[in-house]
Amino acid sequence: MALNLEGKGGLPYVLSPASEIGELSSVFSSASRMFNLGLDATEKGLLDAGLFGAEVIGCSLPQ
Repeated sequence: MALNLEGKGGLPYVLSPASEIGELSSVFSSASRMFNLGLDATEKGLLDAGLFGAEVIGCSLPQ
């Protein structure tokens, strides 16, 4: 990890301006949309509840 202590000067990378942090935020936002499969929060909650109910029923049946 380079702290930019020598060289052309300026702030270390860790203390870089928010514009560079915005790029990282964009990457996380894209990943979030991919993992949500394009569903909004309500649809995702209903899907999770349905899958949880199916899991409860599946685990309650004797094998």
